[in-house]
Amino acid sequence: MKNIKDGKNDKVRQEIEKLNHVEMPIGGSGKVVKTVIGIDATGSMSSALDQVLKNTKICLERTYEILRSRGITGGFEIQMAVYRNYNSDMNKLFQFSPFCTNANDLINFLQPVKVDGGWGNEAIENLYNHVLRFESEVDQLIVIGDAACNTPGEVGSKRLNRG
Repeated sequence: MKNIKDGKNDKVRQEIEKLNHVEMPIGGSGKVVKTVIGIDATGSMSSALDQVLKNTKICLERTYEILRSRGITGGFEIQMAVYRNYNSDMNKLFQFSPFCTNANDLINFLQPVKVDGGWGNEAIENLYNHVLRFESEVDQLIVIGDAACNTPGEVGSKRLNRG
């Protein structure tokens, strides 16, 4: 946190790279590598969401292009997920695509995503629950957001207040 506060971006970047470094074989191992990308789509992300979605689309296109150019046409699947908070409509609280190996399918899922809701800490716990309980053998989860998950107390009170 001190490096962030002091504006030492290179140090911050190095620490984040250490935290996020994962050794995973892609292609050739016979194992399908499954990645879930979760995006915060609450009101606090309104100024950033369009850019996050645009960058995610570019990243997906480039990733698939690089893998395809290296002859890796299988062995990986990506799922996009969008989470909000309990003051969003039930159908918008958590949305996800199927796992795909096609960038266009994932981009089509992202096209209609708009910000909705908010309310302090966000309902990231729905993303974690989805990955841990409903998906099998997810190798990595990437979360793009700007707030922590709700505490257990907040989950209960926010659900009650929503009705």
